[in-house]
Amino acid sequence: MLLKHSDTCVHSFSVRYPCPFCSHRGKYRNAFKAHLKIHLMIKPYVCHYCGRAFSHKTNRDSHQHIHTGYKPYICLTCTQSFRTMSLLRRHMLCEHQHIRKYQCDTCKKSYKDRRTLDVHILRHVSLKPHRCKLKDCNYTFRQVSNLRSHMRIYHTGERPYKCQYCPFTFKERHHLVFHEKLHLGTVVIYNCNQCNYSATLEWNLIQHKRIHSNEKPFSCPDCDRSFRQKAHLKNHLQRIHKKNLTTRLIL
Repeated sequence: MLLKHSDTCVHSFSVRYPCPFCSHRGKYRNAFKAHLKIHLMIKPYVCHYCGRAFSHKTNRDSHQHIHTGYKPYICLTCTQSFRTMSLLRRHMLCEHQHIRKYQCDTCKKSYKDRRTLDVHILRHVSLKPHRCKLKDCNYTFRQVSNLRSHMRIYHTGERPYKCQYCPFTFKERHHLVFHEKLHLGTVVIYNCNQCNYSATLEWNLIQHKRIHSNEKPFSCPDCDRSFRQKAHLKNHLQRIHKKNLTTRLIL
């Protein structure tokens, strides 16, 4: 009875099983026997599907999930599933470790790093410290990269994006991408299912459908008016409430 107890219980002052092949020092006999199988190349657990052999039954079982597609370990945050617990832990570490670490006090959105949160917070305070210094241009930007892009597009006349099918050039890459789709005939047409309206941009169709649904998601903070488009709200604030909106409207 004492021997059985000593095989299953480890006291803090003793490490029971030193490995003769490496520096590993085991605490439990069964775990130590499994460790020795690695050195002795004993692999009694064989995959039923491909014949691959393993030293440990748990490794064989995890491997067989590749063949069966079984993914028993489910992320409680995003419901993605994984074959092994180690893959789930890696997913949690990479994707969800900082979910609540950097949270906006205003809207409760959260971010993985402080820098991204700081950029987001600027949207709430409408702070745009980077100003275009050219005469008669009052544009301001949150990030210096956006200011550089503005300078290139609106003040230098540079058109660096050239169509590979014709002489057309463009200031912005997304305009080039759309133009080349016209050459290739791969432009997607978005059709309204309630009338004959069609659009080449999905966002335009979304805005159009608000006519049918009478959805007006952009509400005026100073009165009870609401609008289908942000631009209409901005025009209303400037014309009716005399707001000086020199910076981008934050909603």
